[in-house]
Amino acid sequence: MFHYYFLDALILVRENKTWEEALDHCHSHYTDLASIVSEKEHNLTALMAAEAQTTHVWLGLRQSFITHSWFWVNREVLGYQKWVQGGQPQCPQSRYCGAMSTTTEGHAWTDRPCKERLNFICYRA
Repeated sequence: MFHYYFLDALILVRENKTWEEALDHCHSHYTDLASIVSEKEHNLTALMAAEAQTTHVWLGLRQSFITHSWFWVNREVLGYQKWVQGGQPQCPQSRYCGAMSTTTEGHAWTDRPCKERLNFICYRA
């Protein structure tokens, strides 16, 4: 597993894309959509997310259609979590793609429709 130094290793992309388009963009131009594995990483990512032009930014967080568990697409362990009040969204109400709020205090994570067009945060290689 790769662990990155934040801020200089992250980039906020101010283009509105679906979750899949954001993932493809990050793979093509950088490394991957961002994952967050600690409170320190969350706080640094939140600083960047606050500069977004949308109310949420895509992260590399996805829910499995088969097991319904949440995971980071870069295979980091989903240990640290910062979900909105009520915890992880569960099926069948879940919308399968994870984003960070750019407007709420604490910049909590929430599920969003995967086809919604948002800014996103990538790892830089």
